[in-house]
Amino acid sequence: MNLPLFTIIVFISLIVSVAAFAWGLLTGQFTHSDRARYLPFAGEETNGLAPPPEHTQTPLEVYILAAIVFTGLIIFATLVLLTAYHLLTR
Repeated sequence: MNLPLFTIIVFISLIVSVAAFAWGLLTGQFTHSDRARYLPFAGEETNGLAPPPEHTQTPLEVYILAAIVFTGLIIFATLVLLTAYHLLTR
């Protein structure tokens, strides 16, 4: 009965996951994986690496992520309400 709704949720989740992975590849999030595995053992010293730059404004990625999360919550709430409506009108 509710199979199409759950199929839509899975399909949208798959699209968002693939888009997030593609964004990570395109922006170079996975380029320094060899260095990243030793960062927990580095302690306070950064091994000659420069400290991260100070950001005075929120990056665009934060707004994009918030929009994705908000859209997902709206879709989920809509599906819950439609399911409740369907069950109540039987």
